[in-house]
Amino acid sequence: MRRSLSALLRFARWSASYRATFGTWRGLRLCLQVRRLWTDVPGTMVRLDVPDWPGPVFLRAHTSDLSTFEQIFLAGELDHHLHFSPTRIVDAGANVGFASIAFALRYPEAQVVAIEFERANFDLLVRNTQHWPTIRPMHAALRGQSERVGVRDHAVVACAFEAVAVGDGGVEGVTVGGVMEHTGWDSLDLLKLDIEGSELEVLENAAEWESRVRAIAVETHDRFRPGCQAALERVVGSGGWQRSISGEYQWAVRE
Repeated sequence: MRRSLSALLRFARWSASYRATFGTWRGLRLCLQVRRLWTDVPGTMVRLDVPDWPGPVFLRAHTSDLSTFEQIFLAGELDHHLHFSPTRIVDAGANVGFASIAFALRYPEAQVVAIEFERANFDLLVRNTQHWPTIRPMHAALRGQSERVGVRDHAVVACAFEAVAVGDGGVEGVTVGGVMEHTGWDSLDLLKLDIEGSELEVLENAAEWESRVRAIAVETHDRFRPGCQAALERVVGSGGWQRSISGEYQWAVRE
């Protein structure tokens, strides 16, 4: 009896954020689906029917997919208030699509280019965003120059894949300017960078795109590539930008 009560209390504490976000009963139903991510065989695809979303999303059991989902949709890591509504967004390091979905929810008029280079993550990104017509998946890696890249797995979490230059094969590496040319855009309202150290090259080549970007959200990874934070400061540290921090992201918005 005491053990059952303890388990019930743990479930109540854990489910509180789901109930607060999605409503009591709909949050509880979602929690029952989420529990499979702990009990199913590692790697199993688990379907989540999130209330009011146009279609389901799928997460892999015993991976970082759940923590990413909770950081974005329960903790609101990307719920940063902008003084304008962006209509052109690049989500670089889109992983399995949750950040792109969060942008689509917050800015329904926006077009979102979701860039992901790791093949398994990209395939799941395509599956998760198929019901969101404003999200355009792109199988590529955002880089400082056009080049072919391969995957380096840091084995920290399932999403910690770094793009490294390779001579042949690999995946296409594209620049911010190249993405804008591909989409026919002459400017960006929001550039989100969570690319496991490759932000170093992107920021070091900011002269190509900095004047055409209105807001930047960056998670720096100096633990993988020392110098990422310094490169960010060179771009947005000299004035003209409003700076703030939300979760693991540093935001810079043009004043």
